[in-house]
Amino acid sequence: MEVEPCPVCELEAMATDLLFDVLIRRLEDPAEREWFGQLFGLCYPHYRALLTRELPSSLRDALVQSQSAQARLLQEHLKGFIDKDTVDLKYTRTHEESRSSKHALLKTAGNENV
Repeated sequence: MEVEPCPVCELEAMATDLLFDVLIRRLEDPAEREWFGQLFGLCYPHYRALLTRELPSSLRDALVQSQSAQARLLQEHLKGFIDKDTVDLKYTRTHEESRSSKHALLKTAGNENV
């Protein structure tokens, strides 16, 4: 007996493929590629999925470089939260600071709503 796939999952997969195609076309333009490099990048599940596609080497290099730059930026931003994790500063964190580093990591990992 064959099980019918979920129609929402099918639509989501089709939309993802379509959006990847649009992103790839846009990133072929150097100005768009520069603009994309200034953004936060993709969540890791979408980044890995995009890298499984056939991409020109220049585009693949730009994606890897952009994602690496954003990972370094995230690391720098999270450093302040990690520094406050020491015993001396632990109780100086606000409620938002206690949640922010975890939220940023989950958003980057593609699990922001978990």
